[in-house]
Amino acid sequence: GRFVRALREYIAELPIGHFGKDTMEMALGFIVASPRGRQAAERWVADGPRFKTEAAGRLEDLISKTMNYETALLMIQQ
Repeated sequence: GRFVRALREYIAELPIGHFGKDTMEMALGFIVASPRGRQAAERWVADGPRFKTEAAGRLEDLISKTMNYETALLMIQQ
């Protein structure tokens, strides 16, 4: 709901590369699904400028893992 919308807006302002919508949605899902990820995201949204570097780094790492996951899923389907 509201938190996910706020997180999407925050992520859109981070200095990261551009990735496909499906990849970003899956990465966002991974963030909010885990307690640790959600706690970090809550800090980011609450004090955006302070956590901008941390958030960008962690998100790019998560996007990389998400892309690897997507590739593995495609390999299984073939």
